[in-house]
Amino acid sequence: MKNRRNRRRDGFSSRLLLYVRKITGIPFRNISKLKEGIWLAAAPREKWIIKEFSKPEKVYQQYLLTRLLRENGFHHTYTFHPIHQSGPCFFEKRCLGFIQFVESDNDDLFQYSHAKDRKEALALISQFHDATSKCLEAMKARLPTCDLPGKWEKRIKQFQTDIQHFKDSSAFPYLERYSRIGEYALSLMNQHSAYFYREPHCILHGDLAHHNFIRTQHGRLYIIDFDLISMGPKYIDILQYCNRISSSLDWSPKKLFSEGEEIRRYAEDLPFLAALLYPADIFREWKYLLQFDDKRRKAHWKYVKDITFLQFKKRMQYSEHLMERINK
Repeated sequence: MKNRRNRRRDGFSSRLLLYVRKITGIPFRNISKLKEGIWLAAAPREKWIIKEFSKPEKVYQQYLLTRLLRENGFHHTYTFHPIHQSGPCFFEKRCLGFIQFVESDNDDLFQYSHAKDRKEALALISQFHDATSKCLEAMKARLPTCDLPGKWEKRIKQFQTDIQHFKDSSAFPYLERYSRIGEYALSLMNQHSAYFYREPHCILHGDLAHHNFIRTQHGRLYIIDFDLISMGPKYIDILQYCNRISSSLDWSPKKLFSEGEEIRRYAEDLPFLAALLYPADIFREWKYLLQFDDKRRKAHWKYVKDITFLQFKKRMQYSEHLMERINK
């Protein structure tokens, strides 16, 4: 039975290899699955990522974005293969996009724990926003408007439902504390809801996790993965970036607002401070934890335990400092 399953998988890879050779004209020699829905196709002189997309519109949306970025002087990302000028490719009922493979420098991996990497990433995000503000008009019809308060309203409700399973455990007081902080932050955000939709808009990346930055073998920093792009004010991305880097700054608002002018300029904006207070990573990672199968849940638990419990004291001090800023 196991051998039959392996033969089926190998058969698919062989068929996919023949297909990408034919449609691109590139003499690919092999193809390997990186994870579900993503493959790497290798030829003697080049490599391409083959990615499965949920909808044909998503392929063209991202092809158009990367093309417009280059036309507006932003070259710190990948390109889509020119065959996508006429739309996505379809293979055995799968909608596929062919994306330039960016080779990372394994000796200089990007990490938010490195100050130089954070500085470079923040500058790159700013360049990305400047370029996407010029692309926006051509892409407006293909993009949703970011609704951060609405998204976070759903996320906290899901968290509050999920934590009822832990009501009799020692974890519950911690989880309930995060829930109360989230409710308070969201109530302030809703009181100033217009702030989160204010123009001018640009195209937001929407997922500034560290793994979406790659340092190439030539030392250039690239930003990748545009699955969550939307349009809105640029500080929505900056907010989410702040949430990503705060643990590397010991949950210190002082250190956070010293990271650069791109963050410091919002230090007196009450809605921005309220959104910083919202524990987005806690709600997100607990959601993932409870959705995973047993194997993935076990692997993810170490990280969730760290951000939820081991960092609890520093996070509460961080929350208190932000609330002092909000209430002064």
